[in-house]
Amino acid sequence: MPGDASPPDASPSPDAVSVRIGSLRTRFLFTTGAVFFVLGFYTVFYSLVGDMEGGADSRAVSILFGIAMALLGLFPALLWWWVIRPRRLVFDAAGLHRIDPRGAPWTVRWEELERITFSFPQLVGRPKGPVPMMALELHPADASFGDQHPQMERWSVPSPDGRGDVYRLPLGRKRKFIEPIDGALSSFALPVYRPEGRPVHAGRGRPLKVAVSVPFLAVAWLVGMVYGAMQTGDLGGAAIAVVWVLAIGAWLVRVWAGGPTAIGFLITACTSLGGVLLGAAVLFGAMQLGGVMDVGSDGMRGAIEVFGPMALAGLALLVPGRLLARPDVREWSAERSGG
Repeated sequence: MPGDASPPDASPSPDAVSVRIGSLRTRFLFTTGAVFFVLGFYTVFYSLVGDMEGGADSRAVSILFGIAMALLGLFPALLWWWVIRPRRLVFDAAGLHRIDPRGAPWTVRWEELERITFSFPQLVGRPKGPVPMMALELHPADASFGDQHPQMERWSVPSPDGRGDVYRLPLGRKRKFIEPIDGALSSFALPVYRPEGRPVHAGRGRPLKVAVSVPFLAVAWLVGMVYGAMQTGDLGGAAIAVVWVLAIGAWLVRVWAGGPTAIGFLITACTSLGGVLLGAAVLFGAMQLGGVMDVGSDGMRGAIEVFGPMALAGLALLVPGRLLARPDVREWSAERSGG
C-alpha cells in the first residue's frame, strides 16, 4: 500500500481488542439454507415412508429431488469461508486494523487521523425495539489519506463540513459492542477519540392493532395452507404449503418487529386482495339472487355456500389491512426503525 508505513496485514499487539463484524448476507443465506434443508429432509422422509403414486420411479425421483434440496440447504455453510467469511476490527496502540482472511485487510494508524468518532446509543430506561445503528467515522488528518488507503474507498462519504471525505464504518445494532469499542478507543486513541452517545428513550409499546392483526393473519394462513395440502393429498401440495407457510411466516415476523417495508407491503396486499374478494362476492351474490346466475337450487342457501367463504376471506384480509394502516402503527414502526 503506497505511502502507508504500516502494512495492511500488520499483526495486532497482544493487548488488542477485537470485535467481530459480519454481513447482512449471513442471516439471509443461513435462513434460506435452513428452509431448503427442512424441505429436502421432509421430501426424502415422505418418499421413504409415505404412499406415493407412480411406483418406484416416482419414489426415486422424489428422493433425489429431496437430497438435492437438502444439499442446497447446506450450501451456505460451504460459503462461510469463501463468501461470508468472518471479519474483525482490531484496536491496539498502533491503530485500527480490519482483519479479512480472504478480502482486503487494512491498517490505519492513529496519527493518520484528525479524529475518530464512535456514534452509539445511550439507553435511557428500557427502550423497546431496535436501537439506532452504531458507526465509526474516521476523519483523516490530511488529504493524502485516500491515496494511501485505496481499499477503503467503499466507506468514503462526503464530510458534513465540506472538508473532504470521511470514512464511515457501520457496526450494526449489537449493544454488546459498545463497551469494548468505547473502552479500546479510550485506551488507545484518546487524543483523537470523540465519543458521540445518543440518548435513546423508552419507546411506545406494540399497538393493539398489530398485536391482534398479525396472530390472526398467521393462524388464518396456516389453517388455509393445511386445508389446501389435505385437499391435494400429495407430496407436491404439502411441499408447496410448507414453502408458503415459511414465506408468509417470515413476512409476518418482520411486521411483528415493526419493519416499515414489511408493514407497507402487507397493507397493500391485504387491502387490495381483500377488497377484490369482498367486491367479487357481493357482485356475484347479487347476480345470483337476481336470477342472472344459478349456483344452487335453493336460492339464498346456494349463494351463501358459494360466495360466503369468498366474502369471509375478503373481510379477513381487508380488516387487518386497514388496522395496520392506522397512523399510530406507522408512527410506532418509524420509531422502531429509527426513521
